[in-house]
Amino acid sequence: MIRLVLEKDGYLVDEAPHGTAALEMLAGEMPDVAVVDSRMPLMNGGELIARMRADARTAAIPVLLLSGFGEAASGADAADAVLAKPFEPQHLLDTVRSLAAG
Repeated sequence: MIRLVLEKDGYLVDEAPHGTAALEMLAGEMPDVAVVDSRMPLMNGGELIARMRADARTAAIPVLLLSGFGEAASGADAADAVLAKPFEPQHLLDTVRSLAAG
């Protein structure tokens, strides 16, 4: 659903199956915004954001953290924005637009 919403608005979307793969992708291309799920295999969202913030190349990438189950998501304090699941597609789009605009 996230991919469809963002692509319909003209964004180019790359997906990683887990945090380790996301870090590998970031070694090549720098996104305008990173949308990170709090629960991922191999590395949770908080760990991914911490690794991004610790690397000078990726530290400034705006991060939207998606959090489910009403939890206080690990990494929420380091994210630029947090959306609790479930969320409205328009709210996702508005948040990504805002982060991308700086």
